Amino acid sequence: MTAILERISTLSLSGQHLSRLPRLLEDGFPKMPCTVKECEVPQLFREPYIHTGYRPTGQDWRYYFLSLFQKHNEVVNVWTHLLAALAVLLRFKTFVEAEQLPVDAWSLPLLIFVLSSVTYLTCSLLAHLLQSKSELYHYTFYFMDYVGVSIYQYGSALAHFYYSSDQAWYDKFWLFFLPAAAFCGWLSCAGCCYAKYRYRRPYPIMRKMCQVIPAGLAFILDISPVAHRVFVCHLGGCEEDAAWYHTYQILFFLISAYFFSCPVPEKYFPGSCDIVGHAHQIFHTFLAICTLSQLEAILLDYKNRQEIFLKRHGPFSVYLSCISFFGLVACSAITAYILRCRIKAILARKDSSAPRGRGRDNPAVTLRDAERPLLAGRAAVAAPWSVTEQDQRFPPFRDRRFHAAGTKQPAPPPSRCHGNASQSLRAQARKPGYLLCARAHARAPLFAPAHWAGPRLPWRQRRRSRGRSGASAMSSGLPFLPGCSFRDPMKTCFHRSQTLGYKNGYAFSRLPTVGSGGERLYVNQLSQAELDELASKRPTLTYGQVKRAPPSGFIPAHVAFDKKILKFDAYFQEDVPLSAEEQYRIRQVCIYYYLEDDSMYVIEPVVQNSGIPQGKHIRRHQVPKNDHGEHYHWKDLNRGINITMYGRTYRIVDCDRFTQEFLESQGIEVNPPEKMAFDPYTELRQMTVRKYITPSDFDQLKQFLTYDKQVLRFYAMWDDTNSIFGENRPYIIHYYLADDTVEVREVHKQNDGRDPFPILIRRQRIPKTFLDKQKTFPTCVMEISDQEVLEWYTAKDFAVGKSTTLLGRNFFIYDCDEFTRNFYRDKFGITDFQPVEIKKKPPEEVQQIIPPYNGFGILEDTLQNCFSLFPKPPRKDVIKMLENDNKVLRYQVVLESPNPEDRKRRFILSYFLSNDMISIYEPPVRNSGIIGGKYLRKTRVAKPGSTTENAKYYGPSDLTIGSTIEVFGHRFVITDADEYVLNYMESNAGSFPAATLQSLRDHFHSKQVVKEPDNSDIPKLGTSKQEPDELIVHVQEELKPHKHLNNKNIQEAFLQCDKDGSGVLDKAKFLSLCDSLSVPTNTTLLNKLIDQCSCGENQINYRNFLKAFPL
Repeated sequence: MTAILERISTLSLSGQHLSRLPRLLEDGFPKMPCTVKECEVPQLFREPYIHTGYRPTGQDWRYYFLSLFQKHNEVVNVWTHLLAALAVLLRFKTFVEAEQLPVDAWSLPLLIFVLSSVTYLTCSLLAHLLQSKSELYHYTFYFMDYVGVSIYQYGSALAHFYYSSDQAWYDKFWLFFLPAAAFCGWLSCAGCCYAKYRYRRPYPIMRKMCQVIPAGLAFILDISPVAHRVFVCHLGGCEEDAAWYHTYQILFFLISAYFFSCPVPEKYFPGSCDIVGHAHQIFHTFLAICTLSQLEAILLDYKNRQEIFLKRHGPFSVYLSCISFFGLVACSAITAYILRCRIKAILARKDSSAPRGRGRDNPAVTLRDAERPLLAGRAAVAAPWSVTEQDQRFPPFRDRRFHAAGTKQPAPPPSRCHGNASQSLRAQARKPGYLLCARAHARAPLFAPAHWAGPRLPWRQRRRSRGRSGASAMSSGLPFLPGCSFRDPMKTCFHRSQTLGYKNGYAFSRLPTVGSGGERLYVNQLSQAELDELASKRPTLTYGQVKRAPPSGFIPAHVAFDKKILKFDAYFQEDVPLSAEEQYRIRQVCIYYYLEDDSMYVIEPVVQNSGIPQGKHIRRHQVPKNDHGEHYHWKDLNRGINITMYGRTYRIVDCDRFTQEFLESQGIEVNPPEKMAFDPYTELRQMTVRKYITPSDFDQLKQFLTYDKQVLRFYAMWDDTNSIFGENRPYIIHYYLADDTVEVREVHKQNDGRDPFPILIRRQRIPKTFLDKQKTFPTCVMEISDQEVLEWYTAKDFAVGKSTTLLGRNFFIYDCDEFTRNFYRDKFGITDFQPVEIKKKPPEEVQQIIPPYNGFGILEDTLQNCFSLFPKPPRKDVIKMLENDNKVLRYQVVLESPNPEDRKRRFILSYFLSNDMISIYEPPVRNSGIIGGKYLRKTRVAKPGSTTENAKYYGPSDLTIGSTIEVFGHRFVITDADEYVLNYMESNAGSFPAATLQSLRDHFHSKQVVKEPDNSDIPKLGTSKQEPDELIVHVQEELKPHKHLNNKNIQEAFLQCDKDGSGVLDKAKFLSLCDSLSVPTNTTLLNKLIDQCSCGENQINYRNFLKAFPL
């Protein structure tokens, strides 16, 4: 007997070991972190309308490669392109084995297309698989994905050009197709990379445009040979299999492009399509199908169109195109690498500005710090219960912990190696005093020795340090000791998590998942395997009687019978004593019995227009059965019985299916259903009333049913020219065959000056002949009765080419529609429907007379008042204004006048090339008695003899040296010009006459050879004797078009450069400062002013120069 018991004990222990086998296997495999929500990853990794399924950042590469077999929001994107890449390779391998593919010029574009397809699929799956590592790798892998897309675009263009293009398309576009395709491929890569680099979440619409527009241009160009061939093939009856595959390719690509541009369906179901079904996954799926269809079509073209290829192309052109493929790869890769370097520099600057010990937007840094054994003692502080409480809640784990009350064994010292922190923690967790969480990233001991936590602090100081800076110390990897804790400014909430709540009316407790400061508590989270074990495992006893399982919980009646109702159909009879038509009424009701509280409810369905108050008869409550205090029970209800409630007897005739099944399940024999009694008065009202109608030869109902919605349409004219202000007006006459009524509708035209009344004569029967009888005056009624009319208008009274008088108006019918012709042909046998041509007098053309110019305003602006009541400004040549902005031709002119004082006056004429306007400025001359300044504001000056209809204005060609210009009655003679005039005309010599250009050249040549005498009384433009103040005035006038110059900034810049305050600057430094401030030092006047401000060979007095830039 003892041996048998020992054998049974051995078997029991073996069963326990076997039950732990799944846990041991789970510990043997690598633990993969769970997916997180969007709030737990940086902003860069979040996708719109996707709330869950994100992978944590900052993990090792092994995790991201193994996440290929994990459920997250990128796994479908990875697998679609992984399977597509394998399918492309497998299909190409089968084709090579079947066709014995040679490596020559004929097969080289096919090889490049297959290589580009596999490349873009591989880059895409790597981008979606590994992009969550960090921000830098996120940008890196997506840039690599964009490079793969550009490679695929150009590879497709090569295959389409050499294998799939039609001859008509090839003859037009063969020269520039491949260079344009290469450029569009690079532009697509650059646009996508720049949009990724430039814009941050939430992405604006401009980012989507930077991605979609270049890619769309590349697609339109690459698909153009295929689209042309498919279109021509389908027009001629397509019989090629390759054309159908190309059609599928275009269709699937357009579908994928739609899902790439629009976040559908996750936009309408946010959070429901996180793992499977969001738009990018659908885009990947259709794009993979598009690639496979394209591959199949190109393989068919490769087999069937070799002769066309050999006629068009030579080996050299094919090799050159394939070499350009690798050039595109290099350009795209360089573009992506440059933007990656910029991203890396930006991230480096952000990392340098972040607090030490913390990674930028990297939750993995905090996670690794939390896993260090040095902080394991603090993790136990955040746990909401002790070891004893944990054992009480989870009995299966009692064998893993010690139970000695008040004994806390010290844990082994922490491991120094950070790389093996997880392994050491996993090994230590199996020892007493530790709790191992399978799915948590951090393992922490339940108890730690006192020397791990440092010296004991006062209670208030410990609470303050634990609330404010405990999380910062844990995240930075420092021991939680005084002086080693730092405040984390990102954590502001330090309240304890809510652990009690209500669900479905029952109180329950839950474990806190977030500690003080928002730190996640991984020690309180159990894996799914542990939860399943806790739910299914029962305690196993080696000795003694097996205890019975506890009885099932008591379920109250209001829970068990919640929303379970018995329904009975019944009626009652009501007497009607004061009615000759009925003696009683039958009123149908529904009786509801609520099983949860044994209450009853009686309601009568509402009948429209019954005149009886209906609805609720008995409110819901327990209905008394008798005077002994008993109430009706469901056992008292059955079919075919009478029950009396509050003095009214109800006859139950039927019940619903649920009620019948419930009563039968309780052992009650349900009576057969009865027919519902009906109210005799209601049935009498529903009977058809017999009508006695005298038969007639004419059946109006038949006419209505035969000719309903059939209308005769006539086009007529009402000639009302005999009356004052009368005219010929068009109308439409409708004759309704269903009831012989006539309607006359007006025909309105745009701007006819009449109110838009649609109907002239409303729809009615119109009398044709009245009875001859003596009428009395005045008449008492305005309507026409049947007794006064002898004959009404019918369909036979209307005909094309005849006049008809309707209510005193004479209408001439000149045409009708097609239905009316067919009706008269079938009904009356009339075939002559020749329309009558109505000649309309053409309106007299009123010639517009433009009044003479009155001299006010600009001619073009004033002319607009003659064309519109609300004049619009004349159109400006915007291109000319932009090209010639700030370009001014300056001339020196003198006034031609008999007055000798006026002949001495000198003026500066400025011609603005942007709008062909002229302004005249008179420089002030001291002691001349004439106030200088603006003589003529900017305006266009017309030549003498020009008219309003043919206005001619002065142009640069008319401004020659010595020519005379008449400006509003004043004559000016051009005596000199700026050097800029000569330079501009020489640079645009084709736009000016040779005589004008030669006159300027001769003038400037004579100025260089012959010098004017020193005692000249006439001051010239830019002469050496010109006074500084006068020169400064000229310079200010010349700088007026330069609106970008800021005098205050110029003076401040010069004062800052003069550190010693001497007022003198070096000439080289002076000129460089002027260039930085955009001061145009290349003009003649400014050079003269700089020469006058010179004080030595290389020194310039800038204070005199700044007088030209007053504040």
